Amino acid sequence: MFLNYIKIAWRNLARNKGYAFINIAGLAVALAVFMVIIFYIRHETSYEEHLPESDQVYRVLMHYTDSGNIFSGTPMGLAGHLEETYPEVLFGVKTLPPSSMQYLFEYGDRQFYEEGVMTATQDFFQVFSHTFLYGSAERSFSQPDAMVITESLARRLFGEENPIGETVSLNKRMERPVTGVVEDPPSNTHMGFKAVMRTEESEMGSWQYHTAPTYLKLSENSAAELERKFPDYIRTYAKYREDTDLSTRRMVLQPLSEIYLYPEGRQGGSDKMTYIRIFFAVALLILLIACVNYINQATARAMERTREIGVRKSVGASRFQVVQQVMVETALTCSIGFFLGLMLFEALLPHIQQVLGLDLSAMSWLNLEGVLILTALFAGVTLMSGAYCAFYMSGFTPKQIFQGQFGVRGVSKASLRRGLVVIQFAVSLVVILATVLISRQMTYIQENRMDGEDEQILMITDRSNAVSDQFDTFRQELLRNTSVEQVAFGNMLGQPGMYMQLEENELDVPSRLYWIEGSHSYLETLGTDLISGRFLSRDIDGDSTDNVLLNESAARLFGVEEARGQFVEKPVNAHVVGIVEDFHAQTFYERITPTVFRYGEEGLAKRNLFIRLPEGQISEGLRQVRETWDSFQTGYPFDYTFLDQELDSRYRAELRMASVFKGFAGFSIIISCLGLFGLAAFSARRRTKEIGIRKVLGATVSNIVALLSREFLLLVGLGFLVAVPIAYYGVSRWLQDFAYRIDLGAWTFVAVGAAVLLIALLTVSGQSIRAARANPADSLRTE
Repeated sequence: MFLNYIKIAWRNLARNKGYAFINIAGLAVALAVFMVIIFYIRHETSYEEHLPESDQVYRVLMHYTDSGNIFSGTPMGLAGHLEETYPEVLFGVKTLPPSSMQYLFEYGDRQFYEEGVMTATQDFFQVFSHTFLYGSAERSFSQPDAMVITESLARRLFGEENPIGETVSLNKRMERPVTGVVEDPPSNTHMGFKAVMRTEESEMGSWQYHTAPTYLKLSENSAAELERKFPDYIRTYAKYREDTDLSTRRMVLQPLSEIYLYPEGRQGGSDKMTYIRIFFAVALLILLIACVNYINQATARAMERTREIGVRKSVGASRFQVVQQVMVETALTCSIGFFLGLMLFEALLPHIQQVLGLDLSAMSWLNLEGVLILTALFAGVTLMSGAYCAFYMSGFTPKQIFQGQFGVRGVSKASLRRGLVVIQFAVSLVVILATVLISRQMTYIQENRMDGEDEQILMITDRSNAVSDQFDTFRQELLRNTSVEQVAFGNMLGQPGMYMQLEENELDVPSRLYWIEGSHSYLETLGTDLISGRFLSRDIDGDSTDNVLLNESAARLFGVEEARGQFVEKPVNAHVVGIVEDFHAQTFYERITPTVFRYGEEGLAKRNLFIRLPEGQISEGLRQVRETWDSFQTGYPFDYTFLDQELDSRYRAELRMASVFKGFAGFSIIISCLGLFGLAAFSARRRTKEIGIRKVLGATVSNIVALLSREFLLLVGLGFLVAVPIAYYGVSRWLQDFAYRIDLGAWTFVAVGAAVLLIALLTVSGQSIRAARANPADSLRTE
């Protein structure tokens, strides 16, 4: 019997190829998208699972309850002191996490830049248990200058040889022996290093300043007990100013598995779980669109199959047997859709990995978890797609069918189909509107962060100091070229030289104050507009010592309305000679911070070079800079980036989401239009004789097209009305994380609605025109 059901189902699919194509294609696309998203979600929620005993590792967060600030940086010496003080702490380690800053590695004749270099104290590999290929966790970090590298870096430096004991030069200033080689960390870790250099633990320092993060490995089930001891620890050991309210200072333990999903802890602001929930919701919605397609097509065809059902029931088939037959046909359709979906998934995966910047190759369906997910997905899609139609079609008696009483119930089912079309396009419109609005926000960020000119600013890090030590000569040499406009050095944007927490008793407003140091032409090179006063000048002695500029936020904070050289006391202690516009040195998630700009050439500030190139002369300017750089014989390869690329990296997750959402929007509208095309074809076929009569009575092609299209366009319009409030609410919630965001104007919603309506019209009109141009004699011949 079961084999007979399969044969009948196959014949039905072969007989109705258009119907089969629409359902199978829709299911295949939806399932491929769903599987890609499941892979992504599994990757994002599996961070640190590769580490043994990862459930015993925690990061210490500093939570300032009075200002709401949360810092992953901790005071110096905290890791070692906690390890000495509490028996629950098995190991404490201070780290400086992997940096995006590139280091120059040299060994023999091999020389290349590599990022992902970090420093950590001695017990790092006791806390983070990596697999050693050479050396061991106990011995490899025992000597003060130890460096452990990854397998890929070792192969790049030493080939297949054992590198233990070999010395590597970093940035031509450090010589580090290789004491261990570990397997490459997977992509699902927040600490994906290439090399770890040992650093020494410091004595307990001031708690006003936050340096490197602290990680603790605790004995089992002791985290809650240790956290209860932290208030007493702060009162006893914390080194704040005497007037600091210690009750507003908290230390919080954050599980290692939550660090990636909640970078600032669950008490903080935005987190990556928001994006995971959004992606999962979109996956379900796209799957729902495909299932709605199937239900619509199946219920539309049910009227054509009533006589088949009536005959089966007349010869003794039970309702359960009819249900079985319809469900087998649905299962066969879903099986073909699943097979094609898996093929499409494999084809899409490399492109998705490239867009997301993730390595998903370690993920697989060929395990118990994957098989269970696929089985549950197949069962769910089959039931959701076929159950309603099966019970609907099996509910008719032979008497109802042969006496034509089916049509009464068919009216209500037509209403159901209309409702499902509304839902289908509402879902598609929600995804499309979200895509457009998210893209608008990212465009807004890119256009407003630095007056839209950041793609003209070249950034170079002078690791050798050869250029920095001769900066004036280097600057003059470059400015001789018409393809270079400005040259400066200074702190990297978003990474100021110093910040301090302003207490309420200082300025009556709790706030953070940033200090940015650079050359006199730093702000001019960045293209910052002057509001009042003047920029710092190389020709005025005080501009190198006693004079500063404020941004607008800092000027308001200190009550400086116009820069006339007035002296601002603590904490600035300098004359204000200029006020510059507020610009986004940090991300758009946070308010522009009060910032003081002053001349400074100490530390890293002087090694970060910024060069503004004229618009339209980027290639020529880059060539001139390269030649000038090489003439200084730094010994370092010329390595550069542009400011827009650096700033884009801060919104990597959002830019990825915008790119992926564009794909989702495209898939959702394709699936919806496939369903609409099928329903339009069915409607035109069902009304063939009506169209013939109308043409005989004088109706034109445009009249017929308008008649057949009107209903579907009305349904799409209703879908738009349903989608607008949902999309508005969802995107508004997402935008709340941004301190600076777009205005959700009505024109975006109207433009998207009009575009989707046009797409729907083109989809439907093809079938409508075809039906309207048919010869009425052919359609009326049987009358």
